[in-house]
Amino acid sequence: MSDAPQDDEIRSIQAFYTRTFLPNNPWVTIAPHPYLCLRQRQRRLRETLIATGFDSPESLSTLRALDVGCGNGGNLAWLMELGAKPENLVGIDLVDARVDVAKSRNSAIRWLAGDIVTTEIEGPFNFVLLVGVLSSLTVASSCSTETGSCSSMTSSAKRRSAAPKTCAR
Repeated sequence: MSDAPQDDEIRSIQAFYTRTFLPNNPWVTIAPHPYLCLRQRQRRLRETLIATGFDSPESLSTLRALDVGCGNGGNLAWLMELGAKPENLVGIDLVDARVDVAKSRNSAIRWLAGDIVTTEIEGPFNFVLLVGVLSSLTVASSCSTETGSCSSMTSSAKRRSAAPKTCAR
C-alpha cells in the first residue's frame, strides 16, 4: 500500500502507457484519425500562440514552454520548427521510455522523467502544454494538483487555453 493516492495514480498511469497504450500505438499519424487530431491540435496551439503575442519567429524565440506529458517530444519539436529556441523548452513525462525517445530525437531540449508535482522544473514559463494529460488522471484531486502546479509555473499575465480546462473521465 502506498503512502498517498497520487503514488498509486502515478503507478497506474505508468503501467497503462507502458503495457497497453504504447505497444498498440493507436496514435501513429499515418492513420487518418490520429493525423487529423494532430493537425487540429497544432492549429489550436498556433491560434493560442498568436493570440498571446507569439506571432512571429522573432517573438517565438523568446517563448519559454513546458510540455507536461511530453511523450516522444513532438509538440516541443514542432514549436522549434516555428522558431522557439530549444534551450527555452522543457518536456516532462511519467514514462521513462517516452522521455528516452524524446531525448534521442532532440537532445537540445531539456527532457525530464517524473511527476510534474514533485520534479524540479525551473520555471517560469510563458506557455504550458497539457495535451492529453488530464484525461489520463483517475483521481479527481490529481486534476486540480496537476493544473495548479502548471499554473504556478507560468509568468505571463495573459493566460489562455487552447482547449477547455476539464477533468472528466
